[in-house]
Amino acid sequence: MKKLKKALSLLLAGVTAVTALFCGSVSASAASSKKELITAALSDIDSNATKSDAIGQDVYLFYDDNTYTAAYRIGSEELNKWRSTGTPTATKIDIDKKLDGLYWCFYGSATLDYSDYLGAYYIDSNNITTNYVIKYDKKNNKLKVVYSSYNTLGIASDGTISEFSRDNEKGYITLTILNSNGKLVKKNKYPILKDAFIGTGVPFTFGGDYAHVLYAKGKNGDKTFDAVHAIVDTKGNSKIIYVLEGITAYGKCSANKNYQGFESVPNEGINKVYLFDNDKTYNLKNICKYKNYKLLNFGLMFNGTKTIATYIYQKDENAEPQYKCALVDVKSDKILSSLYEYMYTEDNGNTYLMQASNGKWGYLNSKGKKLGSFDFASVFSGNGKYAPVINNGKMYLIDKKMKRASTTVAVDNNTVVYTYGEELFLYIEGDTQYLMTYKS
Repeated sequence: MKKLKKALSLLLAGVTAVTALFCGSVSASAASSKKELITAALSDIDSNATKSDAIGQDVYLFYDDNTYTAAYRIGSEELNKWRSTGTPTATKIDIDKKLDGLYWCFYGSATLDYSDYLGAYYIDSNNITTNYVIKYDKKNNKLKVVYSSYNTLGIASDGTISEFSRDNEKGYITLTILNSNGKLVKKNKYPILKDAFIGTGVPFTFGGDYAHVLYAKGKNGDKTFDAVHAIVDTKGNSKIIYVLEGITAYGKCSANKNYQGFESVPNEGINKVYLFDNDKTYNLKNICKYKNYKLLNFGLMFNGTKTIATYIYQKDENAEPQYKCALVDVKSDKILSSLYEYMYTEDNGNTYLMQASNGKWGYLNSKGKKLGSFDFASVFSGNGKYAPVINNGKMYLIDKKMKRASTTVAVDNNTVVYTYGEELFLYIEGDTQYLMTYKS
């Protein structure tokens, strides 16, 4: 079975074009103030490992080809020891035998920085998929199965589990809410209405801290609506939203409990956006179009009232569609940045990693202002002070003022670098993967 390679493309890294930082002489005192980078090949920790994935908070899966060799914890204790001694340190983690042969993946907001919960699935010889919710048990240093099902599963940030199923014969959709130990909290049933369908791409299970059930052709009294949404929180409480316009409908729930964004989505793009903030409804128009591009969807995570919007442009039905990203503010109905090839954030929206059309990588602040331009760049993670970049064949760390904060490592033109944690980074050069940190 193939193992998941975490969407490392989300964390690609690059380097600053502020070459003045590196030109000319540097005083001894200035050089000594830089963090000294230290690196180690994965094989220095596990002689059988050639690749790695970040699969939970401080938890990493090492593997060789398509077979995982072990899971390791590289938390603050291990990092501090490595940073002080110079010798890479990792604690091997026991793995539940039920997880042998699984394809590792992520559900909901179970991510490196925010949760100890993650997902995996297994496809047997009869092509039947079993989904798993997994927790890293720090006390016993073990990855263990919390819950499994043939149905679609999701995980909220606190480990609450959602399970989605559909029974066409009985005519209803079921969304089951379970606590982080897999015990039943509440079971919600929604009728499958006549001529109804379940929208493609919608997070039926938890995305952020809300699950979102969508079904079409709904009625409320004498009125017929194009789309009906059920917003469900981690306690199983449900709120029904009716949307009047749109050929189909698509929505995503914010991890911020005060904002849930839903878009009315005709085939050619979004004409109106409905944002529900408690009992208030906003009808947004300005962010629905950027020059020739039409709004396609929002990113899953809202940072306050700001989020990353994806736009689409297609000249005609035979043309290849083009996709761009921009930072938008849904409360003021404003587009804050230019269009970019890619955008992502992991530090609560303080900085946004982006890729420009010329292939350069860089950062925006929360107002959409461009901060720097690099050959490659990775995100600032969580509360991390530094991000790794590559420029002119040199890899180093920068701070949020876009200044070089470390010594440099010479790398080739094909090297890529990723943020693994606040003080841990990964870079790949040729066929070899290296972990990187800096001396304390």
